[in-house]
Amino acid sequence: MSSLVTTHPVRSLADGRTANLVALSPPVGQASMTLEGLCATLGPLAALVLAPRGLDVAVTGGQVFDRFATAVAMPNAVVLAAGIETHTHDLLDLIATVGRAGGAAVVFKGVSAPPAVVLEAAQRARVALLQARNDVAWGDLYALIAACVSQPEPDAATEAFADAQSDLYALADVTAALAGGAVTIEDAGMRLLAYSRGEATGDDGRTQGILARSAPEKLLERLRVGGGLARIAASAAVVPISVEGFQPRRVVSVRAGGAVVGYVWLVEETHAPDEHADAALQEAARIAAPLLARERMTTRVKRSVRGEWLARLLTGDGPPAVLAAQLGIPATAWFTVAAYAAPRAKVDAEPCAVRTADLIALHLRALHDDIAVVDLDSIVYALMIDLEQPERARIRGTVGDCMARLRRTLGEGACAGLGGTVVHVEEVAEARASADRALAISAELRPGELVDVEDVRGEAFVLALREFAARELYPLSHQLAGLFEYDAANTTDYVPTLRAYLDAMGDVVLAAQRLHVHPNTLRYRMRRVAALSDLDLASADQRFALECQLRLLAR
Repeated sequence: MSSLVTTHPVRSLADGRTANLVALSPPVGQASMTLEGLCATLGPLAALVLAPRGLDVAVTGGQVFDRFATAVAMPNAVVLAAGIETHTHDLLDLIATVGRAGGAAVVFKGVSAPPAVVLEAAQRARVALLQARNDVAWGDLYALIAACVSQPEPDAATEAFADAQSDLYALADVTAALAGGAVTIEDAGMRLLAYSRGEATGDDGRTQGILARSAPEKLLERLRVGGGLARIAASAAVVPISVEGFQPRRVVSVRAGGAVVGYVWLVEETHAPDEHADAALQEAARIAAPLLARERMTTRVKRSVRGEWLARLLTGDGPPAVLAAQLGIPATAWFTVAAYAAPRAKVDAEPCAVRTADLIALHLRALHDDIAVVDLDSIVYALMIDLEQPERARIRGTVGDCMARLRRTLGEGACAGLGGTVVHVEEVAEARASADRALAISAELRPGELVDVEDVRGEAFVLALREFAARELYPLSHQLAGLFEYDAANTTDYVPTLRAYLDAMGDVVLAAQRLHVHPNTLRYRMRRVAALSDLDLASADQRFALECQLRLLAR
């Protein structure tokens, strides 16, 4: 039975505002868990600070604090103090309110331990305090608590799962034995987390999926095209799957707090599925819910923290040596950065960015020993680390193979740029900048191609100049600005003439051909350019500066 969402009225806070507690009630007929069990499930995501009534207090649901509506705490509820800081009176008021209602605990966030006044308030109210990590989303905590309190008490029907309550591999093994087939457990992104061992199904797709740590790509693609994936995600029941080229399958979504956090798959044997298969899959999904919810939260936290360190290293935001130590990478090595972008129609979707990063990390790790991957502003960066100087051809082949797979998965619009190789962590930010320039050339000039910055140094240099000019707001020289003004006022073409002359490296005949004028006409125009602008075209530095400005304007 699904969980019920309810709200209840509560008194106003000290400053006159009202509060709302959105409550998650456990399904009717199912027992709650204890505070000790909840703390064990939350693990390092939320630390227990105080438990005035001990750890055997029952927990029957979760509630999210909302200061802008009205509700009261439920008995034995865990209340998430979203938006309340530890040093405010609102937290003291909330603790008192939860205590009067017989609530189990209040979860708060903070960078330091709560002040003594908060501990004293919790002791008086006999309410437990848990401190969540700042980088854990309130919504994820809510979903995890929801998954925990919806678990049934062990009975004869679930006795076989008793040893699988905290181990996904054990859960897969037990489910396979009861359901009569091979079982895999995957997260919401169809990444493989665990699989049953010992079955010989003869299904090549399952074998390939285990090796790739992901559901078979061909199977997913056929389900995606036919709407099968959407049907699986929308259903709480077991869904039979029949796809040509694969053995029959059955799959059930794993849900926590209304959100899909994973899937349990069964590859059926050649005979009809066991009559208890669906019941076993449903039971496995219920048991897997808190495990997958915590796995998702832990993965997000690790991804967020490591991604932040890597992003700062790539952008030069912070001391590189310190960031390298946090990431566990050497300060001196051979560092190469590759940049990938998904098709423009897809880059705005966060799941697509995450999936792109996962695909790149999965593929590159199979070809390269040490990499770090992060998605940053819709671009996925891969930092490849070698202790010995790598062959450029090998690096290019690795990045190119990865791009080819990315295009097969996400579409033909995917592009990639390979930056230069540097030998110290202090230079990683510049390696990332060169990868950005190669990626920009791939997107603008060579769509769908892997662009190696070593092959486009000239174009990359112009891009670097354009970045400099944009950053420094570098103005046009007064001579060139004067020519633009003269052309605009007199309907002349002296700026295009100068550009053609410089592009032809001073070859009057070639420049005249490109402009479709007589060489004498071009010579006359160039004399007028010199007279009007006081340009010294005999100066190499002035010619170079003029050409750079004209090329930047053309872009």
